[in-house]
Amino acid sequence: MLSEFNDFPQSPGTNSYESCLRAIESCDYFILLIGRRTGGWYDREQKISITRAEYRHAYELSDRGQLQLLTMVRRDLWDIREDRRALSRMIRNGDLSDWDLPASEISEITNHGSRFVNDAEATFAFLREVGRVDQMIAADAGQGPRPAANWIYQFSTFRDVIDALRTVLDLSGGLRRKAVRANLLHELEELVSKLLTPSGSSIRPVTHWSRPSRSQVQGGFGDSSSYSGKQLSWLAIFILCHANVGMRIQLAALRDAIQSGVFLEADLETGRLIVGPLQASLYQLNEQVERFSAFSVTDLFSIGQKLAANQAYKSRREDTFHVRNDELVVPFAVHDAIENVLTLAGTVYRTLVRDDGNVEQVELRPSSPFVTEAERVSEERVTRSQTRAWLMMPAE
Repeated sequence: MLSEFNDFPQSPGTNSYESCLRAIESCDYFILLIGRRTGGWYDREQKISITRAEYRHAYELSDRGQLQLLTMVRRDLWDIREDRRALSRMIRNGDLSDWDLPASEISEITNHGSRFVNDAEATFAFLREVGRVDQMIAADAGQGPRPAANWIYQFSTFRDVIDALRTVLDLSGGLRRKAVRANLLHELEELVSKLLTPSGSSIRPVTHWSRPSRSQVQGGFGDSSSYSGKQLSWLAIFILCHANVGMRIQLAALRDAIQSGVFLEADLETGRLIVGPLQASLYQLNEQVERFSAFSVTDLFSIGQKLAANQAYKSRREDTFHVRNDELVVPFAVHDAIENVLTLAGTVYRTLVRDDGNVEQVELRPSSPFVTEAERVSEERVTRSQTRAWLMMPAE
């Protein structure tokens, strides 16, 4: 709030100084800038400027936890104050003590006005107050607690003020990064909530319906696996109720986080930005969501309806049934992708909440539900290091 502008909150029937004091009560922060010139007097007899009166009002609010107080003083003014204090000590107890000056004259010398400070006595007294010097002395003597909000920042340029505010307002990591982080945390919560389902007084991943049958898969694409009727009935529930979850997922914040580059890391050896563990996890998360979102809902429902319509699975729940692997490859692939999303989302979420960049090591499910097929795909896939080496080779 700036009193120099017409949108400053004030009442026509209220004194301008009182309007300033009232305006402080609706603020979150009070930033005090102490310079060389004393402003208008709020109390001339006590030499209390309006700025000092505003500070006192803000300090009372700060003491009650209603706002945060930031105090800044021009560095040259701070240096002048320190020089005057040193001069006072020299006159009283040092090399100039033989002058034998009365206290009034010492005060007149050390508080004389100049073009650097128009009212040294009032300004230096103000600095003593904001530093809560008297309270600190009393606390050191065991006569009370140490005061809060008495830190004083020094500044010479506007950049010094900016740097201090970045520290106090916790903007050191960059506002863009904080905004991306906040949006991403919100979207991860929304994403994971769609992959969980209530179960009595607790919640479970939607894949709890498909885990029993998924654990029974044996062999390769052309083989068969054995399941109980109960497991196949549960798999039908997973397919019909949850396998289409990809249609309800939006990932605008995740893709913005990837494209923004705010989670890239610096390579200290090369000075370049690189994709570190957190950024890599974001890429993986986006890939896994796209993976299960790409499956045809129509094909999935057809498989689910076929399983649900088989009366033998319902009536002979404990009996064993053999089903060809290629008939269930799609729902199991969706199951694996959802499990990977839950693992990655949890890892990224915990890293962002801690805000320490320490990404947990995770092991994802392979690209194929069948072990032999997954191993073959892995053997045929070119690694990232091999890709980098190929890219660096000169053209033939």
